[in-house]
Amino acid sequence: MDEQQRENGIDPQNITIIARILQQIVHLNVSDNNLNILGPASNILDIRNTKSWRNMTDNKVIRDLVITLEDYGLQYGENLKNSSNTSLIVKDYPNVQLNLRYIKYAGNLSREERIFKFPNASFNLSPDALLKESGAVVVILWYKTIHYLIKNTSSGDNIYAAISSKIITVNVRPERKVKFSEPVRISWDLAELNDFKMCAYWKPRLGENIWKSDGCKRITDKLYSNRLTCECDHLTAFAVMDISRTMLSKDKRKALELISTIGCSVSLVGVILTILIYALFWKRLHSNSKSKVPSQVLMHLCVVIGMTDIFAILAGPALKYKTFCIAVSVLLYFFVLALFGWMLCEGIIIYLQLVKVFSGLGLGGKHLKGFYIIGWGKQH
Repeated sequence: MDEQQRENGIDPQNITIIARILQQIVHLNVSDNNLNILGPASNILDIRNTKSWRNMTDNKVIRDLVITLEDYGLQYGENLKNSSNTSLIVKDYPNVQLNLRYIKYAGNLSREERIFKFPNASFNLSPDALLKESGAVVVILWYKTIHYLIKNTSSGDNIYAAISSKIITVNVRPERKVKFSEPVRISWDLAELNDFKMCAYWKPRLGENIWKSDGCKRITDKLYSNRLTCECDHLTAFAVMDISRTMLSKDKRKALELISTIGCSVSLVGVILTILIYALFWKRLHSNSKSKVPSQVLMHLCVVIGMTDIFAILAGPALKYKTFCIAVSVLLYFFVLALFGWMLCEGIIIYLQLVKVFSGLGLGGKHLKGFYIIGWGKQH
């Protein structure tokens, strides 16, 4: 790799060529433990190649690479059958790690031996995944950067998602094609944990590029507040999926938040000026007026708009704090509902003043009580 490639990453065409070469080597089924497959794979999975991966027109390359590394691990595992009872091999590279274990007697496997640990993650193998009467090869690949390289992906129902954790793939041979009564358990320690993060899996061997969640469930870990733990009844590729209806990049979200903040701030300034002007000229405005109700309704409407603006501005920063976020959401929801109510009241007054002229002139306390019920949900 030349200096320019080190700085800018490998171009998409070369990434594809390297992936296809690795695929062909593994397909030859060369039984050589010294064959370095993970090194080149780690190089093309470097985070500096993110732009190349995301601009790649052939979306099968990353899927085929995952399958290639799984096949390599399974071939490697066949050579462990003459080793000790629970031989464990770990091959760690900058962007991918292979954990390989041959289990000769599944019945003698302890709970500790079924746990595979990674930095900020762990995988607990279900005993149901192993055939007790014969040996089994367990291949676990921990991808450190691949979640940065793949594009936002559809997860069904027109929902778009971003993978927000490192990906763990698990394969066992011989494979038990049944749902496990005792699920496998995967845990990730995340920097940020919220209700939008969910357990997801991907089956690259089925030719799919869709992450799904059926057969997996998120469970609460009471000891660790930032730990997301998933239980799944099958083996494949696992990750944490950050799900939303419209997945935007951080830059776009910041831009939208800035635009919303500016718009709400301008609206808030306008509302404050309106209230101040009415407060300063209240007596003059109503010196010849028979009713103050229209102005009172307008003031309530201005207050509601102002409070809605304030909580809309706070909505962005509140996302970082769960309790504060809930409080802001509840109050914002309340004032938005109140806004609709007071807009209705304003519409009724305009109707009475323009269409039912004489009724509009007679607006009084009984009307104001009705407006309070519509606007605030109770009498003043």
